[in-house]
Amino acid sequence: MPRPEITQARRPLTFEVEAINERGEALKSPIAGEAPLTLYIDKREIVTLMTLGQHPEALAIGYLRNQRLISSIDQIAAVQVDWETESVAVTTRGGVADLDEKTARRTVTTGCGHIVCVNAHNGKPYWKMPICKNGVNPSVVLHKGNLIAIHGDENVDNSEKGRMICIKLPEKLIPPPPPAAPTPAQPIPVTPEATTLEPSVE
Repeated sequence: MPRPEITQARRPLTFEVEAINERGEALKSPIAGEAPLTLYIDKREIVTLMTLGQHPEALAIGYLRNQRLISSIDQIAAVQVDWETESVAVTTRGGVADLDEKTARRTVTTGCGHIVCVNAHNGKPYWKMPICKNGVNPSVVLHKGNLIAIHGDENVDNSEKGRMICIKLPEKLIPPPPPAAPTPAQPIPVTPEATTLEPSVE
């Protein structure tokens, strides 16, 4: 089978900005050139990733493989990156089976120390679980009904830093209840809260 057509749209790792040093002098200083890149598969928007842009095509393929949207590079006909539109278009050879089902739920990490499972169609949370006191940067891994995550920040239950956790995912996702009807003594809630999962030892 022919290899997919892949662009080589590499971006510079850094770009220069003007900064003022401690003596009040204006100097050129390089900073990381992170940029958004929206991923489309067969003209369907999937996700927007942040990247330094050194290997955006490999990033797109790796994301699709990690999310189990593709199982082999042979399924891909082309990967085209366009930095003017900040997008990468992936064309498959025969489509992605059950794409709606595979993208209906996503688990994301946050800057508040929680792992959050959201409905990808409307952004509403199903559940969340605190695992550290600051941000969770690494991606999570799903394996046989379990979610595996790591972090390098201070734990929620002690002052030590770093931990690997395994969360047994609920078999059935129940959306949070709608907000209660407001009363004169109760402010109108803006949005329902997600269910908070409690850590357990098994």
